[in-house]
Amino acid sequence: MIIDIRDLRLKGKTEQNFEFSHQPPVSALDIPGSAFSGDAKVKCLVEIYKDEVFISGTVSFSLTAPCSRCLEPASFHSTIEFDERF
Repeated sequence: MIIDIRDLRLKGKTEQNFEFSHQPPVSALDIPGSAFSGDAKVKCLVEIYKDEVFISGTVSFSLTAPCSRCLEPASFHSTIEFDERF
C-alpha cells in the first residue's frame, strides 16, 4: 500500500489511521517447508509533522511450518509492533 502524504497534507490532516491486508511474499520466510496462512493484517497510525512523518502500528500474520520434533504441520500466529520515522 502506498500512503500519499502530500494528499493528506492537502486535505489538512495531521494524522490518519489505516487498516489493510497484504499477501506477504514467500521469499520473506527462511524456514524450510513454511508458508503464510492467508494475508497479513496491518493497522497503523500515520502522524504528519512539518519535516517528519511517524508511522506506528502492528502487523499480524499466521504461518504453517513443520514441527521441529515430529515434522507434522504446526500453526503459528504473531503480532509485531513497529514504529518508523521518515
